Amino acid sequence: MENIMYFCQFIKVIANNTAKKIPKEYGHQHIFLATIALMPLYLEIKSLDLWEEACQNAHIEAGYQPLSDEMEKLIYDIFDFARVNLYCAYDKNNAETEWLELKNQLIKQNIIFPDYYDFSHW
Repeated sequence: MENIMYFCQFIKVIANNTAKKIPKEYGHQHIFLATIALMPLYLEIKSLDLWEEACQNAHIEAGYQPLSDEMEKLIYDIFDFARVNLYCAYDKNNAETEWLELKNQLIKQNIIFPDYYDFSHW
């Protein structure tokens, strides 16, 4: 469980740092990112399935004001990276490839991310 918590904390940092780059008036995106950042707490109660459901429900359509296409894609890619690597059979090479793609998006948006993630820990 320690390795999964390590990954959940990693996702939390990325989600929180992404939220810092989004203006306050984009409440829908802040709710979605805040829900993504709760991943470690859901892991502690052994309910990542409820975390995934909460994330899916966090995207509220009513009154939705989209950000730039690149930022919207980044937010969903953070969520997809988190859930695919938990629910699918873990493939170190695939995870590294997915991370490089996500990392490039984070760099493009000037979002700080942990540079210490080691996929061999998992």
